[in-house]
Amino acid sequence: MKHLKLGLLGLCAIVLCGATGCTDNNSQPIDGTVFSTHYIPKYTQAQTLTIRTMPDEGCVKLLIDGKHITHHDETAFRDLYTQYGDTDFNGYLVPYTMQAVATEFTAIDVTCDRAFDPAHPAGSSLADLVTLAGASAYPYLQSGYTASFDWRTAPADYRFEEEPVAHYGSGFSPVNNRLDALSPDDLRLLDPTLYLRFKTSPAQTGTYLFTVTMTCAERTISQTFPLTF
Repeated sequence: MKHLKLGLLGLCAIVLCGATGCTDNNSQPIDGTVFSTHYIPKYTQAQTLTIRTMPDEGCVKLLIDGKHITHHDETAFRDLYTQYGDTDFNGYLVPYTMQAVATEFTAIDVTCDRAFDPAHPAGSSLADLVTLAGASAYPYLQSGYTASFDWRTAPADYRFEEEPVAHYGSGFSPVNNRLDALSPDDLRLLDPTLYLRFKTSPAQTGTYLFTVTMTCAERTISQTFPLTF
């Protein structure tokens, strides 16, 4: 029963932190949280990309994974929190719930194995037709922990079944733009979970095979997925 009670307290803390981000540095701790001098206790060096289609929601869910860097890797972790100025958070967090992608991407693109419409032949970029709905901790850290966001007011691209997404902390700001309009700064310190939305349908109905490619200075990671219109 003791383990069950602790598990329930931790779950409640995660739910509360999902809504508030646990970023109020002056607040009292809630059960399941720990004091942290860093807002981001876990970084991911991107290596793989997993995709799940969400046809009922009209979007595609992307999950970035790879090598995880925490305080257990003291040198690498220190290099990252120093690089991004995440040294004085001094608040309470559920352990490892706030995580960001350390890989600094410069672009995200989507292509298709067949013509999407007359202006987009097979293999051409669809970056002007696809919108990213993601979140970044970069503005929050750069502002000295002041540029927080209330996800209850999330834009339409983040709403599923009329509810806003719940897993982004308030220290993460929306990154919501067409792929061809994203800047490298937009793609810094992304939450590992992203969403892509097609803003238009192809000229012909059917099943299309798409490829998502995320580019950084050192390499690219990509994944294909089918989607039926």
